[in-house]
Amino acid sequence: MSSPLASVSYLMCALWRHAKGRWCAFRYGVLGRHTIGKRLLVDGGLIIRGPGRVIIGDHVNCGNRVTLYTDHKDAVIRIGDHTFLNGPRFSCMREITIGEHCILADCRILDSDYHNIDPDRREQVPEPRPVRVEDRVWLTMNVFVMKGVTVGEGSTITPNSVVTSDVEPRSLYGGNPAVFIKRV
Repeated sequence: MSSPLASVSYLMCALWRHAKGRWCAFRYGVLGRHTIGKRLLVDGGLIIRGPGRVIIGDHVNCGNRVTLYTDHKDAVIRIGDHTFLNGPRFSCMREITIGEHCILADCRILDSDYHNIDPDRREQVPEPRPVRVEDRVWLTMNVFVMKGVTVGEGSTITPNSVVTSDVEPRSLYGGNPAVFIKRV
């Protein structure tokens, strides 16, 4: 650190992140139906809403506000150990699973369409399909991951992409809809 004041400022920020993490673990884990792992760090906020369950692994870091919605009593969101969440929003009717050592920027993950595109059947909710993001995946800003998708281990999705089909492991995908760019 360049000065004693900078060191104190850094220490205060770190303590604040730990305190917010402990508060969220207490609020959602002890008082709620969710499971929060060890050493959760929270900067911008963690919001968990809905009747389902959320399971957060150990050493998860929440940067910008993280929003986890479950829209059904049987819905489950699982977030693996050592994952960094920097502003993602999840909407889950069945199951969303995030692996370990992932980086999720300001992205959206949905396991349902929520509304039928046929105007005569708009009130009928389409069948949800689980979403799986495997270990060591990076979802960059403004990425949408749609229902039924598996993002393979070690893959990266470029900004502003819409992922509508499975992503091969250790690959770079991008676009709308996201397509294979190269191996990584």
